[in-house]
Amino acid sequence: MADAPRRLPRIPALVAWLLWAAFGVAALTQAGRAPNIPRGQDWRMVPAVTGHEPEPVHWLWHQDGNDRHPAGRALTLASISITRDFRAPAVVAVAGLLLLSGLLLRAAHRLRGRPRWADAFIPAILLPPALWSDLPPSALLLATVPLGLGGILVAAAAAPWVAACGWRHWPPRDPGVPTDAGPALLSFIFVAVVVTGMVFSDYDFSGWSDPALDRGLLVFRTGSALASAFGPLAVERWQLVAAAMVALVGVTGVLLVAAGYRVHDVERYRALGLGCMLGAGWLAVMMSAWGFAALLLTAVYFVWELYGPPVVSVALEAGLLTAAVGVLPATWRMAASGAARDRYVALERDVTAGVLPAELAVRYQPLLMPEGSARDLEAAMVMVAEAGLGTLAAMRGVPAAR
Repeated sequence: MADAPRRLPRIPALVAWLLWAAFGVAALTQAGRAPNIPRGQDWRMVPAVTGHEPEPVHWLWHQDGNDRHPAGRALTLASISITRDFRAPAVVAVAGLLLLSGLLLRAAHRLRGRPRWADAFIPAILLPPALWSDLPPSALLLATVPLGLGGILVAAAAAPWVAACGWRHWPPRDPGVPTDAGPALLSFIFVAVVVTGMVFSDYDFSGWSDPALDRGLLVFRTGSALASAFGPLAVERWQLVAAAMVALVGVTGVLLVAAGYRVHDVERYRALGLGCMLGAGWLAVMMSAWGFAALLLTAVYFVWELYGPPVVSVALEAGLLTAAVGVLPATWRMAASGAARDRYVALERDVTAGVLPAELAVRYQPLLMPEGSARDLEAAMVMVAEAGLGTLAAMRGVPAAR
């Protein structure tokens, strides 16, 4: 008997995947067009990247303000060292977002058994922020969820679900579940406790000042982070957008609690897992900024898909897609303009013209290292030029790359 012919993809699925591919290409192109030079806090990576860091292991674990970023620093260092390009970490971060949005899009299709037009919301909300935010090399620090206070809070929000699943599978009750599934899941709780102890083992509280202690600043930071999911236009009106998102998350939480009482067995564990995702996403928004609000909205999307009344769910998902697509023109304009791009073009022109490092540092310190001095910037620029990295490799008055 001949094999049944393969069916062509349904139009909603085709549109969603085409949108995913288009946003991915645009975000990767934007990351590749960024200036090939460190910016802002990225200058802190220069000694390690150029081989001037005397204790690289200590540098990976070094406390940066109130947090530590060993995973993000290691990936950033590796990507720049391998490619010899300061834009590589941003490209890797975009690739990670592209993979994540693709997996979530596939999960939505499999969960429902068929695609829906509204599924295009997933790539439309996850990928455009990579365009307008002009990802710096330090993007990987955010993409890896820093190990430290933010990571601990996010892990704490997910711990109840991990513990519940581990307890359920010890001993295993379902056929096909490995006998060590329960202990393996419960071991993650032990690992989280150990990691927490490691983070605070030599933690320096002397200069500790978290903006979360200032309620006004916390509201502004959280509200701006929530609005950032919908691009620069929404950030300008963050009070209205954040209020709508807080209301949406609140109603979603109530829906999830009601569903947890209504469903049974395995489905109850899934509801608990989604509840933990909502909690983790909310804490991540409060602790960080870029990107996590979009992940919070994807959790909201899946909650309504699973447990919302069909008519309300369809209307809400369509509304989310409309909002995500409606702000795209402003996002594209922001990506195309790039307020600081002209200044970077001028910097490249001055480097090509042979302006010396000291003069470059004076001219461009507010742009490149606003929290440092011209002397600090000059020293870091010389390190980059000596290593033959990026735009600054062509600077005059610096020894040839080793």
